[in-house]
Amino acid sequence: METQWVILTIDKVMELLEMNEKVGVANKGPGEISKWVNSGPSWALLIDDKVAMCGGAIIKEEVGEIWMIPSPVFYKHIKTCIKCCLHILVWGIKHYKVKKLQALIKEGDKEGRRWAEHFGFSLEKRLESYGPNKENYGLYVREETWQWQV
Repeated sequence: METQWVILTIDKVMELLEMNEKVGVANKGPGEISKWVNSGPSWALLIDDKVAMCGGAIIKEEVGEIWMIPSPVFYKHIKTCIKCCLHILVWGIKHYKVKKLQALIKEGDKEGRRWAEHFGFSLEKRLESYGPNKENYGLYVREETWQWQV
């Protein structure tokens, strides 16, 4: 199995959205994702030339708000993907001198919450009616009081 990180491009976003659509996963539109892609460093994780996930960060004043969208390939290789995510997070923290990471996770998204907690994030606050359809979200954070080992 070959894994590699590549700079995220709109064709990789479209590939991920098409894969998710085939298995019935609700997607954000490519326009919304392209806003994220254009707001900071973004990558696609490829496993055997297939998009496993897209992710990135919006970085402002030493705070990185991270985002991630998995494809069905992600769940087939979850341990590999988690290791790769850890590597890119550690690299990004050092490269961009981030002191705090945060992630917005929709209330009820058990997989998103488990992913955040696995990487040491904790719920900082609940954001009521935060989403575009008045959904509640949680703001999960991890401060720079940690050392991640790769």
